[in-house]
Amino acid sequence: MASLLELSHELLHCIFTSLSPTELSVVSRTCKDLNSYISGNKLLHKDIYLQRYDQPKSDINWEDKTHELVKLEKILESPKRQVKRDALEFVTSHIDYLLDTSSTDPDPGNSLNIQLLQTFFADTTNIDALLCSSTLFGRVGGENQIPAPTEELRQMSAKIHCMYGVPIDEIPAHHEGFSISRRNSLQLSPSSCTRHRTRPRLTHTFARSKVYDLRQYTEATLWGPFLNDGSQRVDWEKVEAIMIVLGYNLKEFTKRSDGRFPMLWDEPFLGATPQSFVSPHRHSLFPNKASHCGEIEPELLRIRELSMDLNALDPYGVTGTWLRVVCFLDFNDLYAFNFSPGLKQGDLRPPIDTEEGEFC
Repeated sequence: MASLLELSHELLHCIFTSLSPTELSVVSRTCKDLNSYISGNKLLHKDIYLQRYDQPKSDINWEDKTHELVKLEKILESPKRQVKRDALEFVTSHIDYLLDTSSTDPDPGNSLNIQLLQTFFADTTNIDALLCSSTLFGRVGGENQIPAPTEELRQMSAKIHCMYGVPIDEIPAHHEGFSISRRNSLQLSPSSCTRHRTRPRLTHTFARSKVYDLRQYTEATLWGPFLNDGSQRVDWEKVEAIMIVLGYNLKEFTKRSDGRFPMLWDEPFLGATPQSFVSPHRHSLFPNKASHCGEIEPELLRIRELSMDLNALDPYGVTGTWLRVVCFLDFNDLYAFNFSPGLKQGDLRPPIDTEEGEFC
């Protein structure tokens, strides 16, 4: 160790920047001298940070943020679902951070943050514990998908699911974690019980029951996907349900189009970074017209000016070419679902497996 400490600071810097953040943390605990060199070393932590994560948009405390992200990675690497569930709030805030500071390059392969998140969320324990902890999965989930204990945490889980962007539809077959109430099981044949335990449960049928529940749309929710308190805050559980329904219908539309329309929403975290959407190249509206303004009719000139100013007039940064998907439940089915006799005000609506109409 004495020979290492005798090296110049420049050589130590070169050596330590080849370490991962976790390895650097281990080295800092080996002796007081190395701890003194590493602790508070802004340049060292900055270089290590930028080797693993995207360049933030503003200056940060490189050491603190590196330690926080190492903690995040440790949680995501854990094989224990409960460890992840217990850290849901911490994980949510730091996934938000990684998405906010990701590269805005539309190719996710050029973002270290997106690649890192995609790698960790290839692990089904992260999907189960972090993306499947909303109220929805209390109805459709199995032993590995458990709703978080508070409304705030359930909203956080739904938000991460929405940022993940790939709707989780099929929940794996239920075995020992699946239970049928005794009253209902008495009415089922042995073969029916077996089918219940072995077939996957489809999340979109339960998500659809939330989307088409007219009680969800009131003046307090602004008739949209907002919390029922007039605060105008996003109801992420409602957005999650909408995403799942749209995702299912997009998948069905792709199947019916014989591949003419590619599958969307199949790459995790794609498009979740602010300002990552890039409008298609805007060609001149009048390529065959003379460039001199005096030779263009006034009305056509006005149209071109409005088009050129469209991005400047867009406060939300959504200008571009969009694929519109409209899904709807037949009116008779919608009415029966919401106003059938025997439905009480506080009852959860049953899942809907009725086929919807949709067009793009």
